[in-house]
Amino acid sequence: SRFSHWSTNIFASWNLPTSPSCLIGRRSTSPAADSTRLALASCSCVCRRLHQLCNHDPMWKVQCHKYWLVSEEEKAEKKLSWKEMFCEYFSDLGRYIEHYAEVRTAWEELKAFLEVQCPRMIASLKGNHRVLCCKHL
Repeated sequence: SRFSHWSTNIFASWNLPTSPSCLIGRRSTSPAADSTRLALASCSCVCRRLHQLCNHDPMWKVQCHKYWLVSEEEKAEKKLSWKEMFCEYFSDLGRYIEHYAEVRTAWEELKAFLEVQCPRMIASLKGNHRVLCCKHL
């Protein structure tokens, strides 16, 4: 159709990168880069190429590791894509995105210490440590 030819020419002139990591700048830690990463789901509605870039699973893996500290084992247990993992965590804990990794790291260190030094105390804690830890931020 005439429109698809027009849109192909327009989007080709944008010179979008072929690698999602080029588009996102995944090594950057600036707030602007973080905002760009978090806006990916919205961008996927703009055009087919942006949709493909926004659904590139390895890019979501980087985001899951950075913000939620999701391990390969945890992902394998849930049987979700990296994008689905990111979205699941974001829907539950999105308001803590800037602090979650730091809090979870501190919690894991505290838990390891308590397991050695105070095993009765750690045994008395309820099972859902993630919610217990983050609900009171």
